[in-house]
Amino acid sequence: MTTEVITPLVTASAATPEPAPAKPAKPAPQRDRNIYAVVDIAPETQAYALARYSRSAASLRESVGWISNQKAADFLETFYFAYGHKSIADMAHITLALENISVLAAVLIEDEPLWDGQERSTRYQDFTKSRYVVPGELDGQPELREEFVAAADNLFAVYTALTKEMYAHLADALPRPDDMDPASYKRTLNARILDVTRTLLPYATRTSVGQITSARVLERQLSRLLASPYAEVQAIAREMKEACKQPGFSPLEVKMQASLEALIAQHPEAAEALQEFAGVFAATEPAPTLVKYAEPSDQQALAEKWLRQFAKDLLKGIEPDNSRTVHLVDNDPPLLEAVTTLLYRYSDLAYHQVQEVVRGLSRNEIREIYDAAQQARGRHDGWLREQQSGYGRIYDILIDAKSMQDFFRHRRTVQVRQEITPRHGFVSGQEWFGLGLPAQTVEAAQAAGQVERYDRTMRETAQIVSRLEAISPMAAQYLLPLGFKRRALFKMDDAQAAYMIETRTGVNGHFAYRLAAYQMWQELDRVQPEIARWVRVTPFEASDFLNR
Repeated sequence: MTTEVITPLVTASAATPEPAPAKPAKPAPQRDRNIYAVVDIAPETQAYALARYSRSAASLRESVGWISNQKAADFLETFYFAYGHKSIADMAHITLALENISVLAAVLIEDEPLWDGQERSTRYQDFTKSRYVVPGELDGQPELREEFVAAADNLFAVYTALTKEMYAHLADALPRPDDMDPASYKRTLNARILDVTRTLLPYATRTSVGQITSARVLERQLSRLLASPYAEVQAIAREMKEACKQPGFSPLEVKMQASLEALIAQHPEAAEALQEFAGVFAATEPAPTLVKYAEPSDQQALAEKWLRQFAKDLLKGIEPDNSRTVHLVDNDPPLLEAVTTLLYRYSDLAYHQVQEVVRGLSRNEIREIYDAAQQARGRHDGWLREQQSGYGRIYDILIDAKSMQDFFRHRRTVQVRQEITPRHGFVSGQEWFGLGLPAQTVEAAQAAGQVERYDRTMRETAQIVSRLEAISPMAAQYLLPLGFKRRALFKMDDAQAAYMIETRTGVNGHFAYRLAAYQMWQELDRVQPEIARWVRVTPFEASDFLNR
C-alpha cells in the first residue's frame, strides 16, 4: 500500500528569505550655482560654445577653451547649414559700423524687426559739413548728374543759412533762464532750430549707422539688401558681407600693438615671443561661416512684379486721400486684411481706399492676389511682411519722412512702407514753422523772408525730382527732401499703441511726431475710450521749448 505524502502549502512570502537591507543611495554631487559673463570671444566661437550646452555637459569655460575657430566653422557647416538648426545663428552677435552712407540707404538697412542700432541724429547734429551721396544710377549721365548736384548743393545752402539765421529769432523769443548755463541754452536752441530745418536735407545726405544683430538677422538683412534696386544699397550689402569675413577693428589690438612696438625696441631678443603673445589679442573674423551663403532673395522682386500689376489694374484712377495724418482703420477678416495690405504696399493710396476696393472683389480675385504673394516664396523664404494679419490696431500714418523714420524705430509693430515719392507734398513753411517754434520767432522768420524761402526751395526741388523720375526713378528719390510726406502702415496691439503714444507725445520730442502720436491717441479714444483712458498721453499743447 502506497502512502501519499502531503506537502503543506507554503506562501511565497514565507518561502522568500528576508531581503538584505538596501544600501543608501550615493548622494549626487552638489554643484554650486555658477553665473558669469563672457567677453572677448569671436561671434562664431561664441555661437558654437553656447550651442554645445544642448549637446554636452561641459561648462561654457570648458567649451570655450576647447574650441578653435576651425572647430567652430566645421560645427556650423554641419548643424547650421546641413541640418538647418537656425537658432545657432541667434547666438552669434555681430557689430557693424556703416559710415558715410546715404539716409536712403540707412532707412533700408534699418528695416528689420529684430534690428538694434543707432544712426546720426538730425535733431542734435548739424549736417552742414556732411554733404551727400551722388547715386551711382547717374554714372554716365553727366547732365543729369550736374542737375542733381546743383539741386543738392542748393538744399544744403538753404539748410545752412536758415539754421544760422533762425537762431537769432529764437534767442529773442526765448531769453536764457537764470538757472540754465549758456552752453546748455545754446545747445537747446540749436536743437530746436534743427528740428525745423532738418526737413530740407535730402535722402542723399551722408549719415552713419551702427548696428548689432544676430547672425540670423544679418543673413536675412543681407539677402534683402543684395536684392535691392538701389546700386548703393547693393554695394553696401556686399561690403557688409565682406566685413564679416575679414578681421574686425579691435581697440585692444591697437593698444597692444603700440605697447608691443615699445617692448620690442627695448628687448629685441624677445621679439619672437612678444609677437606670439600679441597674436592672442589679434582681431578675428566675426562671422566668416554664418554669412558666406547669404545671397540675393528673389522673393521680394517677384512679389513686387506681380502685386504691382494687380495694384495698377485695380486702383487706377483713384487719387490719394491725404486728408488725415493718422487714421485708425476698421478691421477686416485676416485674408481681406492681408490682400488689402499687399495692394496698399504697391500704391500711394490711403489704406481705407484700398480696403474699399478689396471689399468689392470676388472670392476668386482675392485668392488670386493672395496666391501671387505665396508663389513668390522660395524654399528658404518666410511669408511676406504684408501677409502678417490679425492685429487689433492698424494705423495708416502720413507724416514727413524724417519723423516717419523716428516712428520706424518702434519695431514691435508690423510696418508696411509705401515708396518714397513727392506726390504727397510737404507741410507748408507757415504751418511747419508754426508747429515747431514760438509765434514770435515765426513772425520774425516771415518778415525776413525765411518762411517763403523754405517753401520756394521745397517746390523747386520737387520740380527737379519730377524731371529726374522720368529718366532715373531711383536717383530721383535721393534728391527728395526729408520734409516731403511718406505713408506707412503700422499694425500692433493695444500695449504697443500705448507705448508709442506715451513715448512720442513727451514734451522733449520732435513736434511733428508728437502731434502724430497724439492723433494716434485721439483715434484710439474714438474707437475704444475704455482703453484710451489708461494711456498716459501728453497733450500736444503742452510744449516746452527749453526742455530737451
